[in-house]
Amino acid sequence: MRESERKSLFWQRVNRQNRGKGCWLWNGSCNKEGYGQLRVNGKIVKAHRYAWEILKGDIPEGWELWRTCLQPSCVNPAHRVLKQRRCSLDQRIRKKIAVQRSGGCWEWTGRLSRGYPVIKVDGRPVTVHRIVYESEYHTSLERRRIFRTCSSKLCVNPAHMRPGKRKRRKRRSLDIQESRAAVQRNAP
Repeated sequence: MRESERKSLFWQRVNRQNRGKGCWLWNGSCNKEGYGQLRVNGKIVKAHRYAWEILKGDIPEGWELWRTCLQPSCVNPAHRVLKQRRCSLDQRIRKKIAVQRSGGCWEWTGRLSRGYPVIKVDGRPVTVHRIVYESEYHTSLERRRIFRTCSSKLCVNPAHMRPGKRKRRKRRSLDIQESRAAVQRNAP
């Protein structure tokens, strides 16, 4: 198949109608993580990488595409950023993980800050949860938070995490304010 025919077939499988968030959703085959895939010259290629290479050129050696949207099947290059691979950092992290057989938790055995796993990156502490999640799912979380779905504070298994936004704790802060006011009223 000629390259022009392959590109034409590729774009036939892309739905650009999702105007709200600008995602271009892949309607072809997807892998178990939800990323689009296609066969190019006998090899399976991820659809978002193929779209990037069509529209922006080759991906440099030692670099990866990370998504900035929450749709793994999105192939819009505007929703991807190039980041350098974190090989040495990943190796440092792997050395400090003990995999627990029950529950599938990956227990952190390294440094803690306020009870949470941290590692120094460029001289500053960064939570290991964030690094592992971003590395596993090739996504940039930007300002979103990571929430654990298991009960262990030391677990860094990306399958036990989900991104989300912090919920406002108005009720709790009101309770604290009320109890402080009560203490002040009862003080001599």
